[in-house]
Amino acid sequence: MSKDRLSKLQKWILVHCYLKTIKKQLPDSWKYCRGYNYVKSSIERRLLSDYDRARQCAKIDKDRLENYLCRSEILLNYFNLRLSYKEPFWSGYSDKFETSKEYKSALVVLSRSLKKLWGVKEGDGYIDCWNNGFVQWKGYSLTEKGIAKAEELLNVNTG
Repeated sequence: MSKDRLSKLQKWILVHCYLKTIKKQLPDSWKYCRGYNYVKSSIERRLLSDYDRARQCAKIDKDRLENYLCRSEILLNYFNLRLSYKEPFWSGYSDKFETSKEYKSALVVLSRSLKKLWGVKEGDGYIDCWNNGFVQWKGYSLTEKGIAKAEELLNVNTG
């Protein structure tokens, strides 16, 4: 019984992953990762110097940002952490956060929560984790079991 019990963070991850990847409806206050904002603004403003680079990354970003809940989005929106702008943006193409006690604590809590959502065997859990070593990002998508649980959570919250 206790293994099916979800923490507040785990429920948040399931619901927001569902809203982002299935419903395509995020709250207006949603904070996107730096890469999304950079590519989006470069394309909208048609900056020539940025546009070519953005166009190369647009397919990766579109797929990553529409079909996965990114780790950095959880850190930005649930834990309300701040990005560090000390590192150059294209340095590894992943979001860097201000190193603090809150950041280190958030990583521990997030790691433990995600391990419980993955399950013991592949396909057994509520989520799947997707890694890309080239651009150094982690994204999460829902399994069938995860979709059902997220819909159940949303019905409980709205009903």
